[in-house]
Amino acid sequence: MNAALGDHIATIECIDGRPVLRLVAPGGAEALQVVMLPSGPLLRLGGGLRLELAGAFAVDAESIQLHGRDQVSITAGNDVTLEAQRGTALVRANDDVAFDGERIRMNC
Repeated sequence: MNAALGDHIATIECIDGRPVLRLVAPGGAEALQVVMLPSGPLLRLGGGLRLELAGAFAVDAESIQLHGRDQVSITAGNDVTLEAQRGTALVRANDDVAFDGERIRMNC
């Protein structure tokens, strides 16, 4: 099934017994793909993704894994808090671990 959405084309098809929704940009580049898996939907984006929110952004899940194929950067305009409410907080690196701050307080 195909449908035109502005200058994009939406398709729904069955691949390997699974429903797949595709949004294809002009020129044939796949902008979005949604594959329905037994574990839940898998979203694939053909380009980058940027979220802009006027309010707070929260994610609540059993577990969260972030992986950057090149790097991961977390920045904030003010404070950053990393906390393990139970268990261990672990920082591991193949090379140096650097803390750069006006004061570095340990076990305070």
